[in-house]
Amino acid sequence: MVKLFITFHSVLFLILSSIFSDLARAETNTTHEACLAHGFNKDILRCNACDSIAKVIENSGLVEACKECCLPAISAPRETYQLIVLEIDQRFVGMYPEIMRGIQKQKENQDKHPFSFMTVRYSFGARPTLHLFKERDDELPTESVFVGSWNLDVLIDYIKECTQEV
Repeated sequence: MVKLFITFHSVLFLILSSIFSDLARAETNTTHEACLAHGFNKDILRCNACDSIAKVIENSGLVEACKECCLPAISAPRETYQLIVLEIDQRFVGMYPEIMRGIQKQKENQDKHPFSFMTVRYSFGARPTLHLFKERDDELPTESVFVGSWNLDVLIDYIKECTQEV
């Protein structure tokens, strides 16, 4: 009888643990879904972007939603790069108007930070990708990032964050 009692409680404990863990996961998914409903991706949104939104949009509800969905700024210093190559197929440039604006800005401001670190390379079939090089003479990039969905401000901020003036 004692064995049956212990087994029953063990099974009941496992069932309740499973239910509560599913509820906790559902709550997390709901929060993630709520963020997506506001247009925020909880996995990549940084809190400093919410401050920028607050300066431009006078909607306290949206700013609050942003702050609930954001990740705190990374405290560790980001790795810096000496060269950034924007690689894209010339045929695709028109499909990415923000990238096209970035290329134009780079041509106009080649000697100014952050564009002094960036060059454009046209390659057949290449989607807009930033290749980040630790040193200017490195043959292979340290990191590569697809930037086709980025707007110009995000692209410029990212380049500034990844480079340092020499």
